[in-house]
Amino acid sequence: MRRSPIQQNRSKVAFLRSVLPGSWLVEGIAVFPNPHCDLSPALPVNLMRAVDLRQWLRDRKSKHSARNVLPLDVVHARRAILAVAETGADAIEAHRAKLRENPKYSPCLP
Repeated sequence: MRRSPIQQNRSKVAFLRSVLPGSWLVEGIAVFPNPHCDLSPALPVNLMRAVDLRQWLRDRKSKHSARNVLPLDVVHARRAILAVAETGADAIEAHRAKLRENPKYSPCLP
């Protein structure tokens, strides 16, 4: 059985929240690439079709601007994420091996 896209994003959102400043809004979204998918209006607004992503991002940018906060420092964000990234040639295979051993494995975050 497939998990919900929002549930699949939880660990990724938690990771980003752990390495980025707490004042930065981090939220998960799920984008369905099939242009013919039909999403129920009862679903959360962060589940969307690819054609709706542009408008959703524009709305988020507008809300961020209305908060009168400083622009996000993308260079700082990238540096924070890469500081804990494992980028060695065997890193992805080691990660997959951990997941095979324990499917509920969640890496310890700093």
